[in-house]
Amino acid sequence: MRKGEKSLVMVKPKLGYDHEHFGNKVQFPSGWNSSLEREKTFKTRRVFFEIQLFDWTVRHDLIGDGTILKTILKRGTGYDRPEQYDEATIDLKI
Repeated sequence: MRKGEKSLVMVKPKLGYDHEHFGNKVQFPSGWNSSLEREKTFKTRRVFFEIQLFDWTVRHDLIGDGTILKTILKRGTGYDRPEQYDEATIDLKI
């Protein structure tokens, strides 16, 4: 997607309202004639969401297992990678 783009996203029932972990947390609107048959019908329907992308953050996984992520706050200037005899300084806060 691009910034400002709107899309219609479809979610299948097994990943939406009928998901094994979240299906029992669905709250029906007030005035809904809640019967088990109607709830079962509701949970077998696909769900559509209209979404719009405003902004995003790029994160790079440095090791590949999701434990160390790098977020670029401001693009630097110069070369992309240091050469063999270049020095790199790192400021690490934990």
